[in-house]
Amino acid sequence: MERSKRNFLSMVAAVGVVALPRVGLAQKAKNAPGVTDSEIKIGETLPLRGPAASYSAMGGAARAYFEMINDQGGINGRKLNLIQLDDAYSPPKTMEQMRKLVDQEKVAFIVAQVGTPTSVVVRKYLNDRKVPQLFVGSGAATWADDIEKFPWSLGWQPLYNDEGREVAKHMLAA
Repeated sequence: MERSKRNFLSMVAAVGVVALPRVGLAQKAKNAPGVTDSEIKIGETLPLRGPAASYSAMGGAARAYFEMINDQGGINGRKLNLIQLDDAYSPPKTMEQMRKLVDQEKVAFIVAQVGTPTSVVVRKYLNDRKVPQLFVGSGAATWADDIEKFPWSLGWQPLYNDEGREVAKHMLAA
């Protein structure tokens, strides 16, 4: 099986491993971390300032999407509460903000972090606490290669190597 198909199947399996247990909690359990009868707390760190602040537009899109879901009644009657904290694209700041989201805010999961260095720095912390880290905005191979070691983390983008290979194919064919 070629690497891209294997990576795709690994990511699909990871979604099942990471997301389904928490979805079940949202439906059945009371007092699950970040889930109450009325809301599901979702955490996100992103660069609202600093060298990568232009990526904050992705956070605006996430907020708009969750607001749309809430306008339609939420999930099983629960409103999505997206808590976004600025990490300024600085790994030490990301760790600080992640501790706030997990330890103080008690979010159910983390969604759509921006960047490899800021996401990798918190990956072990989140996995040790079994907090899903979903749809990381990074194409680094680590998100596909380390699934067994970090089953609570899931990348979103195509791998940079795969993307580069496809671009090269199109360039050579032109």
